[in-house]
Amino acid sequence: MASLVTDDTVGGMEVEFEEDIVPHDTPCTADVIDIDFSPKTNIYAAGLINGTVEFYQYSSFMQATCVTTLQHHTQSCRNVRFCSNSNNILYTTSLDKTISAIDVNKATQNSNNNNNNSNDSIVWSKSDAHGSNTAVNVMLPIEPNVFASGDDEGNIKIWDIRQSNPIVEFGDQEDYVGDMAVSKDLSRLYSAGGDGTLAVYNLKQRKLKKKSECMEDELLSIEIMKNGKKIVTGTQGGVLNIFNQNEYEDISDRFPGHPESVQSIVKIDEDTLLTGSSDGLIRIINILPNKLIGIVGEHDEEFPVERICRSYDNNLIASISHDNVVKFWDISYLQEDEEDLSSAMALDNVDSLAQQEELGEQGSSSSSSSSTGMMMDGSGVNPMKLSNTGYSYKAFDRNGIPMTKKNKNENDNKKNDKKMSSDNKKRKNNDEEEDDFFSDL
Repeated sequence: MASLVTDDTVGGMEVEFEEDIVPHDTPCTADVIDIDFSPKTNIYAAGLINGTVEFYQYSSFMQATCVTTLQHHTQSCRNVRFCSNSNNILYTTSLDKTISAIDVNKATQNSNNNNNNSNDSIVWSKSDAHGSNTAVNVMLPIEPNVFASGDDEGNIKIWDIRQSNPIVEFGDQEDYVGDMAVSKDLSRLYSAGGDGTLAVYNLKQRKLKKKSECMEDELLSIEIMKNGKKIVTGTQGGVLNIFNQNEYEDISDRFPGHPESVQSIVKIDEDTLLTGSSDGLIRIINILPNKLIGIVGEHDEEFPVERICRSYDNNLIASISHDNVVKFWDISYLQEDEEDLSSAMALDNVDSLAQQEELGEQGSSSSSSSSTGMMMDGSGVNPMKLSNTGYSYKAFDRNGIPMTKKNKNENDNKKNDKKMSSDNKKRKNNDEEEDDFFSDL
């Protein structure tokens, strides 16, 4: 944890903020489609729209450094996933319908020896893994040498890289596999489908255990919560659907707290998760009781959050959008005690002091009711704290620190400058260029 430094004085009280401990935003050589952290070291892999896979080493106070580049795919790299039980294997898949397993140590050594031959680091590869006409949409490492892949047509295959053919195949969903999760004891595989169903597979018996009714909304993301007792899925409509274990036919609860789709979910503990949404916000959500705790950060220019992932030490998350930049956010405060966490998230206390200084007694009385907690509406927006643009200020800066009025004004000025320059660029882009991006995915 970084040392505290005095940033400002608000309402006669000295407010302390932590120094910037996160890596700086880091651009890749092309638009980023997927990203994943190594489970044991400060390395992450990025899959790019041109098929390249880049490995970066990150540290505090600076941009991450590219340590090696692989070019074994001919079309966009859709997935990069480290095996959670091994730091040495990275699985990649592409629109070219190929799945590969990469020896990370070999890839790094080849780079140090100025050997750019990607084939040297490929320990397993399968062309047309799901057929000649179907691309893999998502992958999930299960245990060393074993992983699952789900495609655009709802099919799932389980692979062991010690053999060439899949161990087992499932085909029970009618649209793309949006995301997958596996139980802690590796006995059950959960699949969130674009057809609006949750499919649950018994891996020991190698068969479908249960499939839910259609939720009439695409399921995009999934996490297992409450020590396996609850399954949470994020939807295209922005609702979090909650299923009970062994009661998968229909949801037991729902949390309609996002104004747009929930693209990615990251579990923090058994009660808390982070969501990345198409509205550009990364939210902190408590499950049962369902409530919005706060907001980690926001992508500039209203770009959507396509994926978030957590570092091996649980202190950082990385997020990507429709550009070539990887953003980093400090979440170390989420590991603190509940009492300390409440203090760290007391944005409204800081806002109340700022209002009191500016408005006097009237500002003090109008904000007193909000000083006890974060008054958010269902979308994660505090209606009492709207800026003149109609957006609420972020609950925290990128380090998870409550932002004072001074911080907020500086942040808004920077965002306005960026938006003015980007608007000029956007006028030059036509619909055909925008379609090109999505046609490569």
